[in-house]
Amino acid sequence: MAKDEGYEHWWQLFGAMGSNTNSWITNPELPVLYPWKLKKYSDTQLIIERNPYYFKVDPEGNQLPYIDEIVFYRIQDKQMALMKAMAGEIDMQTRHFGTEHFTILLENREKGGYRVLRWIWGVGSIVTFYVNQNVQDPVLREIFQNPKFRYALSLAINREEIASLVFHNLGEPRQASLISGVAFYDPEWEKAFAEYDLERANKLLDEMGLTKRDEEGYRLRPDGKRFELIVEYSVTDTVVDVLEMVKQYWEKLGIKVILKPEERSLYMTRCEAGEPEIGVWSFDRCAAVLSDPGRLLGTVWDGPWAPLYARWYISGGKAGEEPPEGSDIRRIYELWEKGQNDSR
Repeated sequence: MAKDEGYEHWWQLFGAMGSNTNSWITNPELPVLYPWKLKKYSDTQLIIERNPYYFKVDPEGNQLPYIDEIVFYRIQDKQMALMKAMAGEIDMQTRHFGTEHFTILLENREKGGYRVLRWIWGVGSIVTFYVNQNVQDPVLREIFQNPKFRYALSLAINREEIASLVFHNLGEPRQASLISGVAFYDPEWEKAFAEYDLERANKLLDEMGLTKRDEEGYRLRPDGKRFELIVEYSVTDTVVDVLEMVKQYWEKLGIKVILKPEERSLYMTRCEAGEPEIGVWSFDRCAAVLSDPGRLLGTVWDGPWAPLYARWYISGGKAGEEPPEGSDIRRIYELWEKGQNDSR
């Protein structure tokens, strides 16, 4: 059967048909316990219909879900989603709409017959920099694993300016951390090294011994090379605007910054292999950390802050790279294991 479907191994077919998390939205034959079940899947549409056997009811005893059918239009251009929304052709949309679209959506709401709603999102930071603790360059690895370096990068970012120019003051300048209103939120973490203090940032780098500079004013690494950072990211409008500003902030520290946009699947592949120096993604998964701790453990590849250590942890030591005994990341894993045991 695997050969007939174009797969080399049986387990590839098994994964495609039912064992993967998203199989229910690609295989209409798959039985589900979800509120909806796949009805149609094509290049242009994805239609899900109400599961008549869904087991949940509302407080009045009415069987859920209320909606019989939902149609998703599959498009390649994000701009097309914006155009369809303004034309009143979309009933509800959140994905790919950010603060950069807020004004134009407001201006066209009467014409399109829609409302623009704002609410708290389970994301601790729209644009987050993941400094790879497993970076392959040994010189950079030693620098990256020094907390002072990460503190300096954070202090050099003018979040107030970004909030004003990019997010039209619709967001809150903060550190990438859990959001208020959820379990384990910590206001100190939210504020940690989130103020703009270029003088303090420079002092931290000087304390690390990164005091020598080349003729253009860029700092030199311990091996004498110009200090350059490559920042890899999957392209979105908001990310690009923020990255251009952060590039300027970090270059004021004397660090040359190279921005490297990538197609999403390539970015994910590189992150999983631990190849980026710094990766960029959101700090999401903040609503229920005990059920989804990937951001804090580093076990989700789009935020590659410890990808090889995470692979070691997930595989039970059979793959990846073992973190040093007594290291912070080792302590994080130990605390997570203890937390799981304590909650059982």
